[in-house]
Amino acid sequence: GLRVGLFSSPHISSFRERITVNGEAIQEKDIEMLLPPVIEICAKNDIPATFFELTTIISMGYFNMQEVDFAVYEVGLGGRLDSTNVLSPDVSVITSISLDHTQILGETIEEIAREKGGIIKNGTPIVAGPNCPHHVLREMLYDQQRQGSPSQQLYIEVPPRGDTVVRDDCLQYYEEAATAAVGANSAVDDSPPIDKDDECDYNAENYDIALMALKQRFHEIDEMKVQKALLSLPPCRFQRLVYLRRERKCMDMTTEKCSVDKKEAQRLNHDHRHCTSKDRICESRSSDNEVEIVLDVAHNEDAFRKLFAKVRRKYPRVALAHANDGDIDDHHHHYSDCSSSYHVTTIMGLSSTKDVNSCIKHILMATDRVFFVNATSERARAASDLLSYALEKNMQGKAAVIEDGDVSNTIKSVIAKSPRGHHSSNNRREVVIICGSFFIMKEARSALNIPQIIDNFDLNERFNDKVMVNERACK
Repeated sequence: GLRVGLFSSPHISSFRERITVNGEAIQEKDIEMLLPPVIEICAKNDIPATFFELTTIISMGYFNMQEVDFAVYEVGLGGRLDSTNVLSPDVSVITSISLDHTQILGETIEEIAREKGGIIKNGTPIVAGPNCPHHVLREMLYDQQRQGSPSQQLYIEVPPRGDTVVRDDCLQYYEEAATAAVGANSAVDDSPPIDKDDECDYNAENYDIALMALKQRFHEIDEMKVQKALLSLPPCRFQRLVYLRRERKCMDMTTEKCSVDKKEAQRLNHDHRHCTSKDRICESRSSDNEVEIVLDVAHNEDAFRKLFAKVRRKYPRVALAHANDGDIDDHHHHYSDCSSSYHVTTIMGLSSTKDVNSCIKHILMATDRVFFVNATSERARAASDLLSYALEKNMQGKAAVIEDGDVSNTIKSVIAKSPRGHHSSNNRREVVIICGSFFIMKEARSALNIPQIIDNFDLNERFNDKVMVNERACK
């Protein structure tokens, strides 16, 4: 098979996650070999290099050393001025554009599109996902063609799958319904339906984009192999686990990796990825010993919208008597995989650069209670501030900060005992959604006793991380 390098950021628990070949992370000894010459060159030439720029150069050296057939580079921020933009790719991909990093990239979708569209190169095919302002990107492409030498250019627009947008009127409905339910902790969910086929599943969208990108390089594609490959998601991308309270162990429902014995793993095998929703067999009601966990690094409004639309569909807070299509009144209930209902808890941290109100409004009718935590990042917004925003959204009685907002202690407290003693959660299965930031996931995984490689000190980006590399730093 092919050897494929992947460069991505940020990492969750180890710097090594950023540079992989066929899923295997770069080794520390390779970093120790590749980094000093780069630092030496920077020092001799008086080059101020950022953490991300150094990492990009290391990845290029490593992929060359590993003789990869292809390398996939994820842009760090924006695109136009990103260090990865020195590459001349076979195909460029813009997955989606939303209001994120507005303090750097611009305050409108159009401004951000022009920054991200900076990766467009004359003669290189451009694949753009359905949630992109195509008119802006096409205009950039035409401008580039007029200024440079004319060449045939492909702009491939990936069409949307059904109604993948949660409309503003739906969000207004959520807020009004939440206001009416203040203090009641009601399990009633009369919110507008989510399309049952592809709702807001970013994985389906990513599949379409990846397939289209591959078709620009390979004439013959086995779509089933592509679909199978995309099931192997990075950690914390709607990663589903079952946590066993008594054993204090987790099973990964996404990969079937389990820290319990084989017999227990078979008993708890909930992996339904290869089944359609109609073929899927409903799981038996879980015991008080089991709680389902979902880890997802959704950290902006677009990602929150898609995540909690998926949560509403997959974990309905109202049980449906029948799962057959003909038995569902779409005016009052959304489609679910099973007839069970769920008690949904959300644990959330968020960066200070994100639009808190826009993120929180998507949680309103998808969860029974929310606990805010402090992410371990200098850009983190305080849990107490997040709570203030939630209370302004009329989430009294369902939003709180416990354990001083400490990520690990909050998670341990939430999963320690079942919430079923409360009248609103009797006979409802449990699920805990942990989301909002990459920078809460290391602590979350540790609290859940999930094995992971952890660096001895934090190696993520900082504000103003541009540092002059000098000769003394080389010694």
